[in-house]
This record gives sequence, C-alpha cells and structure tokens, in this order.
Amino acid sequence: MEETLRQGNYGDKEQILEISKTVWEGNDFILRTIDTWLNPETGKILVVEKDGEIRAFAKMSYLTTKDYWLEGLRVKEKYRGMGYANLLTQELIQEAKKSNPRSLRFACHRKAEGSIHSGEKHGFIRKAAFSFILCEKLKSEKPTIAVEELSREQDPYEIVQGFLEYYKNYGFLFGSKWKFIPMEKQLLTKLHGEGKILQTEEGKALLIYDYDGEDLRLLFYGGRKEMVKELILALGKKEPGKLFKTMTLPMSKYNPVFQELGFHMKGETRVEMPPNVFLYEYPL
Repeated sequence: MEETLRQGNYGDKEQILEISKTVWEGNDFILRTIDTWLNPETGKILVVEKDGEIRAFAKMSYLTTKDYWLEGLRVKEKYRGMGYANLLTQELIQEAKKSNPRSLRFACHRKAEGSIHSGEKHGFIRKAAFSFILCEKLKSEKPTIAVEELSREQDPYEIVQGFLEYYKNYGFLFGSKWKFIPMEKQLLTKLHGEGKILQTEEGKALLIYDYDGEDLRLLFYGGRKEMVKELILALGKKEPGKLFKTMTLPMSKYNPVFQELGFHMKGETRVEMPPNVFLYEYPL
C-alpha cells in the first residue's frame, strides 16, 4: 500500500502524541497543547500514513486571517531521511498559496537541521535570529520609578508604533510560544483590555506581556533600557514567583539588562550566546 497524504484529525491524537514524545527529550510543545493544536479552526494539519501508521505530520497555523505559520514538522524516528519532511513542506506551501496570505513563516531551534534544510530547500529565507532566554527567579529589587498600566483612553496600537523597537522587531510581537505574531490592532486591544501593557510615567518605556501557562512571556519592550528594567521589576512584583521567558535580538541594547536581572539561555548562564532561534519567511 502506498503512503497517503491526508488531513489530520482528532482520531490521530494518540499516534501524534507517540511521535511527539521522542522530540526534545519529551518536552515537545505538542504534548501540552494537543487538543487545541488539533482544532481545525486553528489551522490545517497534514499527516503521511501507510497501513494505518502515521509516519510524519506537520501543521500550518493561522496567526491571523492573513498570516500563516508552519510548525510541528515531525517524522517518526525510523522513517527519517525518507523525504517526508520535504513532502509535507511542499504541500503546505501550496495550500497556503491558495489563500493568498500576507505572510508564511516558521521558526526553529538552531539545532533543528532537518527543518532548516527542508525550509531552505523549498525557498524559505532566514529573516532573523533570536535568543530565547528565561529567568527562574527574578531579582527582588524594587522599581525606583512609577509604573502603571496603559490607561483605557490610550491607543496601544498607535503607542507601540512610536517605539523604534517596533521596527527593529519587524512589526512582530516577540515570539509567543515560538510564534512571531504580528502586532495587529485587534491583538493589542485585547492585551490592553486585560491590563497586560505597562508603561513608565510619561510613556518613556513600554512593556507588553502575556501568560504562558503558569509562566510569563515578555512580548515587547521599548524605550530607555534602564526604564525597561524598572518595568520588568514592577512586573515581578505584580506576578511574584513566575518564570519569565522572552525572545531577544542579538546585540540588543536590553541584553545587559536581562543579564543583570538573571535571564539566561536554557542550560547556560549568560544571555550573550549565539542565537538559538531562527525565523524563516517564504517569499510570496
């Protein structure tokens, strides 16, 4: 029987989980988000199947109605090197083109050589490199300046575009769960309504955050670096004991601040390490 390329569904859950358990030492994000991930409203999943066995799968998620994201490209260990990654990548590119999206992107760890090779082979171009860093225990310093939530009268979309970092970050919110989400007005309005945008007096610095399960994800920060430090300290007081995560650009002026506050790469003790996350974009 020949391999079948078909749409994935909830009936594939157990086989997808079995494959995911072998990825990243059992820490694959799919294990934690499988039910949401399989929801057809969030995107399109393709699987390669033969004799009832799923050999590989991948997903194209819908970040917005115009922005598509490839993720979760997984091949069962004994079938790696058989061309399934290329097959899935090519098919999802063709599926994306049918809808004429604004963007088609993916991100991967620098060690994910298979994803990098497959993406580049099919025309994806490396757009940027980021460092994924975290802080298990934020320093307990008290902020020395006043910090407040963005007031209801302020327009978060207009304000964020007033920061140079908006343009340095290619108009993205920093990676949220390894997705780089465009700073659209609707999303910023939602975060604003939830009180997740902090600013210093007179709006000289800005911090946008969200929850990642029990953890905190710093999505965007802009303004003077010493004031961004104060915003992070204030968030630490507001959300004590949380694990902080963020994506930072290489050579960012904020990296010394992160270093000072105790942020580091996983398994390392420093921020200033080679970037560990690559962002790719398909030229539509």
